[in-house]
Amino acid sequence: MRDLANLVRKAAEAPEEGGEMTIDQVAESVTRINARVGAVPVVQLQLQLAPVLSSCRRQGGYQSWPELRPIAADALALGARLAFETRDDSTSASLYAEATEIAGRSSDPQRRAEIGTSRAMVTLHATGDLSTSGTIAEAAIRDANRCGSYAVRARAFAVHAEIRAREGRAESASSGLDQAWRAAERRSPSRGFNAGPLHGFEGVCALHLGDADRAHRHLERSAATLRQPRDAIQRAIVSADLALARLRLGDPDASAEVLHEVVDIAARTGGRVPVQRLRQVRGELRPWRAEAFLADLDDHIHDTLLGG
Repeated sequence: MRDLANLVRKAAEAPEEGGEMTIDQVAESVTRINARVGAVPVVQLQLQLAPVLSSCRRQGGYQSWPELRPIAADALALGARLAFETRDDSTSASLYAEATEIAGRSSDPQRRAEIGTSRAMVTLHATGDLSTSGTIAEAAIRDANRCGSYAVRARAFAVHAEIRAREGRAESASSGLDQAWRAAERRSPSRGFNAGPLHGFEGVCALHLGDADRAHRHLERSAATLRQPRDAIQRAIVSADLALARLRLGDPDASAEVLHEVVDIAARTGGRVPVQRLRQVRGELRPWRAEAFLADLDDHIHDTLLGG
């Protein structure tokens, strides 16, 4: 990553000397780090990203060189997501604010929508503040509706729908999911947010609105599709929600069985939301504390997540 830091520094000092190629190289590096989320522990990704952020700031890159601003916005948003995963919420909030400010200067609504959608979800899970996260998600939808990516639009609507479901606003959540599905059906088949994660959003919305049977159907479909390394954290979240649906349907043994995979993924990736979901479902399993299946799960949690 030292070479990448040098590229950013040289580009900021002399953008006229091969600047376009340098921008592409930097952008590809940020994209590559982002693509490894879920496949590589979060702390390693933070170490890889740090030279990019520090070089941009040290050289005044995105302030004096407009062409670098979109890359800087993406890098800052990624840094914010990674800071959230390591429970550094103040840094995460600061980086998101900076990324949003930079993206706001651009004429690219897709980038603004992507950053806003990510920020809405992180705000939700870091603070539980439905009002603030909902406001951010609404702004992301406005930007998504102005961009040409139906995948970005679908995800923005899905995120907003989850927030509405958590508020108990069934009609608004259903409307948002309908719009998410319509957008997803128009997306390029091989790119971006698709039916797999969208079934996950359908499932978690149904859970919050009290329909465990419907939640279970959608969550099983989602978990079956989330098989790529990049999907690991999302798969763990969906699996934890699936465990909760099974518990709500009266099958605590099957619920605990699903949680074993959540434990393994959380330990491997360092994902914060899977641990939050795991804690929630384990709490609801307390009435079965004397059962062998719960003792096995607790042993797994202790040995894998708590270091034995």
